[in-house]
Amino acid sequence: SIHSLPQARATTKMSADAFYKAYSEISEAIQENRLEDGKTAYEEIIGLAKGDVKNLVAPVIPKFAHYFPSLLDKTINTLLDFCEDDSSPIRMDAIRGFGILTGNLPECNSRVLNLMTQLLVLEDQSELKVLKQTISPIFAADIKQATQAIFHHIKNGDAQDLKDKNAICYREQMQACKAQVDANMELQAQIVELILEVLLEAGLSLSGVALTSLLQTLQSFEVFRDGKHPSLMNSVKDAIESVMSVETGFESAEKNEAAKKFLGCLRIAEKLSDKKVDCTDLLAHFFQKAGGSAGKIEESTWTTMVRISSKLSRGASKAAAEKILPDLYSAFKAVVTADSITINLSAAESLLYALHMMGKLSPESFKEAIDEKFETHLNSLGKDVKIQEVSAKELVTSLSKTIRTAKGPDKKKAVSDRQKQQRLLKSCENLMKMILAAKAQKIGEISVTLSFMGRKKAKVETKEKKTEKKAAPKKSVDKKKESKKGISKLDMSLDDISKKNKTKPKSKKPEEKKGQGKGRGGRGRGRGASRGRGSGRGGRGQGNKRKRGGENQNNNAKRRKGQQNGNQNGNNKQNQTRGRNRGRPRGGGRGGGGGGANRQARSKSRGAGNRSGRGGRRGRGGRGRGRRGRNRR
Repeated sequence: SIHSLPQARATTKMSADAFYKAYSEISEAIQENRLEDGKTAYEEIIGLAKGDVKNLVAPVIPKFAHYFPSLLDKTINTLLDFCEDDSSPIRMDAIRGFGILTGNLPECNSRVLNLMTQLLVLEDQSELKVLKQTISPIFAADIKQATQAIFHHIKNGDAQDLKDKNAICYREQMQACKAQVDANMELQAQIVELILEVLLEAGLSLSGVALTSLLQTLQSFEVFRDGKHPSLMNSVKDAIESVMSVETGFESAEKNEAAKKFLGCLRIAEKLSDKKVDCTDLLAHFFQKAGGSAGKIEESTWTTMVRISSKLSRGASKAAAEKILPDLYSAFKAVVTADSITINLSAAESLLYALHMMGKLSPESFKEAIDEKFETHLNSLGKDVKIQEVSAKELVTSLSKTIRTAKGPDKKKAVSDRQKQQRLLKSCENLMKMILAAKAQKIGEISVTLSFMGRKKAKVETKEKKTEKKAAPKKSVDKKKESKKGISKLDMSLDDISKKNKTKPKSKKPEEKKGQGKGRGGRGRGRGASRGRGSGRGGRGQGNKRKRGGENQNNNAKRRKGQQNGNQNGNNKQNQTRGRNRGRPRGGGRGGGGGGANRQARSKSRGAGNRSGRGGRRGRGGRGRGRRGRNRR
């Protein structure tokens, strides 16, 4: 082995030299348009794929493949061999190579996609990620063609694991292309037809995972959601019915797998029922095949199925009720008599509700369907309801205390647990009503809201509608009406003025010399003859000769004293005369006054008398000043 190492290195060097020589020849041939000469060099590079320079060959082969379309088969086979190589980097280069190949040769998309979907069973997550990233542009280039390629594997594949992974991959790719698909209603209808074809031809062989993925994809299409295509809706119902009618998994050990398939079908049936499609045949298949499986399949799956069945029972006809009632009663008995510590009250609530709805449609069939043990089952259910109700109340109380003190994830969990217990209490309440009605032979004479029927969610505005609202021109608003005038002090009460002055910031103007006169009185309001209003002026309040006007203004006690003095003098003859002059004849005025100590304060220390009509002129200033103020409105 010591002697073989240098020999291996020499061989690798020779292969590398041959690769670089062939690569150079291909590049020159392409530049000089001598493709026939380049073809020979390209074949040499393909031949080196089995040597020691795979890492060099893998990224180069797809790069030049479109220049030599006659060698396409050799190119694809070489890339497939690389996908099975022991080296992960080489495998990933080969997977990316398929993407380069289809980018240059779009006509081979379908063929390449057929091959790449077989690689979805890869276990290495890094490689699987690269694979899906490579598939995405190929899928988006021709969605219908890609759908046909993937569905070919789902319908005809032998390995269930590969079929499931193809279905899941298809669902993911459709979500990535949602905008493109939503804009093409014709394409949606074509894909729905292809999905229905798979359900009709291979529905029995599909697993719960594959069936659910296909049905979820179907539900996402606008052509299904809008309910404007009744023939398409009926085709969907027929396809689902074909799956449910041939399902035999409930009779074997694969009960849970069959339940998943039935659950997917019932979810579609629920959507169809909302669009006024009669789905009672699907309901009959469910109770006939899965009605007695309570306690034999996963409780959450079973509970969800019977909840949906209770919703579907509300739209049943009399003929459907006659057909469904025997199997429905069997399902009810299976839930009540299941080998478990407690009864599944949510399932019992749904089934007893369905019995009431069906029994109301066909009382004769209801009497024929039940047996002599019906009342015994009701009594047994009632006892269990009371026990679970007590336990649920205690838990709700305990969880409510926990929620008050808990934080973060603990609080979220406590809130979720409390909601579950509250739903259980609602189930108990509904069950007691229905049990009492059944015992009194008042079948269907109930008014209950099922515990799992929450409030309808408010309609959320789409992004398009929000954009339209923003883009819509705003209504023109009259600026005069829009602007709100501030309230004058003359229209405010004394208390309001006092509060406002407390919050008013102090003036930062420079201090002036102190005055020696009294402050002027406030404005008053008087009503004269002929409905005239005058603006009188009150008497002058006593000012403070020793303090600045700003300080005196903020001194509430001093101001109130000045106001009182002004009010006492407000009715004098001089004020009444001024009221007549400023208002209508014989207008009297009564005003409140305030104290001010200097010219700076005079404009701020008016009293708080009410005002009506136009404002009068300002009174005299401090003693020795004798200046008239400006006219004020």
